[in-house]
Amino acid sequence: MTNASALFGSNAKSMLLEYKNTSGSPYSWTVPAGVYRINCGVMGAGGGGGGGVNGGAVCAGSGAGGGYAESINKTVIPGETITITIGAGGTASSGSAGGTGGTSSIVAGTSGWTLSAVGGGGGSIHATSAAGGSGGTATGGDVNSTGGAGVAGTAGSRNSGGGAPGNPAGTGGAGGSGASGAGGGGGGLRAAGGA
Repeated sequence: MTNASALFGSNAKSMLLEYKNTSGSPYSWTVPAGVYRINCGVMGAGGGGGGGVNGGAVCAGSGAGGGYAESINKTVIPGETITITIGAGGTASSGSAGGTGGTSSIVAGTSGWTLSAVGGGGGSIHATSAAGGSGGTATGGDVNSTGGAGVAGTAGSRNSGGGAPGNPAGTGGAGGSGASGAGGGGGGLRAAGGA
């Protein structure tokens, strides 16, 4: 999955809504009548992997995972509009550093709270060694996890996949190394990114 996601549901109404695409973002959700608390989570997008080229930078680090914030029983007001923004995945690159993943958020303006998950950093490129991206952070949740750091590129590793995002159990794991060519995209939902 290239983009980040937001999940939330309600104890009172037994519904689960999932938004995981930047198309149409930001989204709006109106709190139904009789709903006063919701459970929600938001994940930042993974950073893109850097991409090395022949005759130039030949090492590339992987992109890092986005942060993850989750809350249980957040107070809401029936009829209130909740705004959900989904960050886009960092651009995988060929010949340059990968792009940073976008920040995702859930904002309840009337109730006065925000969950935010910053996207993971993109992987760098260099002739002899290249740093992986830094994991995104998260704020506003009962659980705030940092995304997994990207893997550093070494001589001969021309690109790498994205790092894993944060998850409720703690910090996400590192991404795997990719094959030659353009850098890999950002990590997906609670799993290591692909090459």
